[in-house]
Amino acid sequence: MTHEQKPESAEFRTREAQRRHIAQSWADEGMSYALAYEWANRELREAEARGAAEQRRKDAEGANPTAWIIAQGFYVPFVTLDAGLLRGKPHSVITPLYDRPANVTALEARVKELEGEVERLKKPEFYSVEDQETGWCDLESLMESLDGDVPYFEPVEIDCFRSVPKIWAFYDGNTVHEFATEDEARTASAAAIREGGE
Repeated sequence: MTHEQKPESAEFRTREAQRRHIAQSWADEGMSYALAYEWANRELREAEARGAAEQRRKDAEGANPTAWIIAQGFYVPFVTLDAGLLRGKPHSVITPLYDRPANVTALEARVKELEGEVERLKKPEFYSVEDQETGWCDLESLMESLDGDVPYFEPVEIDCFRSVPKIWAFYDGNTVHEFATEDEARTASAAAIREGGE
């Protein structure tokens, strides 16, 4: 949330409630309800677009550098600069300092996204393959290449990058069995073992 944004409160109506209220007001004046509803929808979209543009402008206002810093002992040919702050715009190699980020909400969302990626990468049994020519996974080759490293019937997570979303698979020594989720793979693996696998 940026410093200008406020948490939602109960005093604001939902978009749908506003649309119904506006459309009903116009319908009461004689406009057909279908036309009033569409017109209200258009007006609300325009208002939301204006509000979003205004918020982007406000977010960008405080994102200008307030000072620049020179690292201790930074060397420019023929000149040695001491550490310190500058108030005017200096040479481009000197680091600008910002007093706040441009969009806190976007940064917080990115942090959450990266935290999720860290958790995903921490998981064991993660294998990936990518064919540079086509981008398609050859699961048979991949699973055969893991023979000895991964026991038969042990589900592994496979990320095929461009070709398909993440999948789960296990190899029974002859065939690769693919699944959309880890639970499906583990259930099928357990069933295959019960039916006579080792």
